Amino acid sequence: MKKDTLIKILAVIMALTIVITLASCSAKNGGPEVIEVTDENGEVVTDANGDPVTELVDFEDDSTSASGEAVTAEKQTEGGTTTAGGNGGDGKTTTTAAGGNEDKTTEKTTEKTTQETTTEKPKKRDVSVTIRMPNKNKADSKLTIMYRVAGESEYTRLDPIDVKLDGNEQTFDVDSIKGTVKVVIRLSGCDIYKDNNNDTSAVVIKSNENHGYIEPVIGIENIDGGWD
Repeated sequence: MKKDTLIKILAVIMALTIVITLASCSAKNGGPEVIEVTDENGEVVTDANGDPVTELVDFEDDSTSASGEAVTAEKQTEGGTTTAGGNGGDGKTTTTAAGGNEDKTTEKTTEKTTQETTTEKPKKRDVSVTIRMPNKNKADSKLTIMYRVAGESEYTRLDPIDVKLDGNEQTFDVDSIKGTVKVVIRLSGCDIYKDNNNDTSAVVIKSNENHGYIEPVIGIENIDGGWD
């Protein structure tokens, strides 16, 4: 009698060992799992020999969703979970913040931006000036044109030109000049109005311009006289 009891105990132990081993293997493989049948009170149901009654339950593989699509592997990182691309890899990285429900997807793109900085240096250009001659009964006069390039201290003086003070406009070539330039004129026999606020005998031609216009006012005594 004692012998039969011992055999039954050994059989139960072996059965439990087999069940536990199968359950462990099933859990690892994600395939069917053998479990013990329990009653409504949670007690294991046994057969006539006292062995636990078991059944084979097919659990869904963790690596496959209900639709049959592969589930991407997850890597736990500090502050969230990063899921690598599945289904052949779409090159995206999805990051879920810890405790949050939203996924922020960032596509890795390489964008090359080339910025060109161009500094345009002043170029030499032919500068000219148009002068409306004062109307002084077509009197003869000599026109002297002078110019000073920005950054220089002295004027360059051109040879005097014979003109008539007839109220008409005339255009004169100055020189081939680089940069901003101030052009000043003098008319013999005329006092051209000039003070600190209004110099009717001069014009400033910027480096991106090539022409200036002067309309001198005469008949008024030169207030300050002299050159700049």
